Amino acid sequence: MAEYIIGNVMGPQGPKGDKGDTGAQGPQGKQGVQGPKGDTGSQGPQGKQGLQGPQGNPGPQGAKGDKGDTGPAGPQGPQGPAGPQGPSGGLDIESGDNEKGLNIYWTKFPDGTMIQWGERTYQIDAQGQTEIVFEQPFRDTQYVVSITRDSFYSPLYLPSLVIGDKKVGSAKLKISSNSGLLITNTSSMFSWMAIGRYK
Repeated sequence: MAEYIIGNVMGPQGPKGDKGDTGAQGPQGKQGVQGPKGDTGSQGPQGKQGLQGPQGNPGPQGAKGDKGDTGPAGPQGPQGPAGPQGPSGGLDIESGDNEKGLNIYWTKFPDGTMIQWGERTYQIDAQGQTEIVFEQPFRDTQYVVSITRDSFYSPLYLPSLVIGDKKVGSAKLKISSNSGLLITNTSSMFSWMAIGRYK
């Protein structure tokens, strides 16, 4: 049987062969670690002004401010023409007395008020009435009469005096006793005062 011995001596390297075709792209590798932040770039040019937006609704009215200081007085205006002369001053009071022989006095004041008063004996008729006649007539019957009795024919009676049937020139007085009975057909002294208006 023949024996073969294999040597381990290499021969010289042969020439480089042609570049083979590019193989297929392998799968994407994992993302690497983020690098440090770069420096801020320079500011770009200003852009054009945008269109004006619509006007908003007006806001609520503010609170009223404090009153300002009073301004200086203006110059005095020219004097106006003189007005008409007014009525003469003073109190134009009229008075009189006993013009009709009735012992009556009266006074008239400028505002239209009139006062009359008197004192005399009056005859009381069968109806228990007597009439006070004024020296000066009143404008209307809204006058007031106050009467007091100076004397009476009997001290047993305390008479009740009631004014009725008022007219502008007179007033009737009705007399009754404290028991309600009319006092008739006699006479008595009365003092009275009437206040009203003559105009």
